[in-house]
Amino acid sequence: MKTDGIILRLIGTFGVCRCALIVSAEFVHRDWTVALVIAGMTAASLSVLWTD
Repeated sequence: MKTDGIILRLIGTFGVCRCALIVSAEFVHRDWTVALVIAGMTAASLSVLWTD
């Protein structure tokens, strides 16, 4: 796997997690524990999809 691809995936994962945190926080009224869990599950599902 190329280094550029890895870097892009890391940046993409960070962006998705950040968006998930923001959106989740809005839905659960700033309950960061739930937001972190949802973001973690999102990141885990992405990492599974990206595993070659």
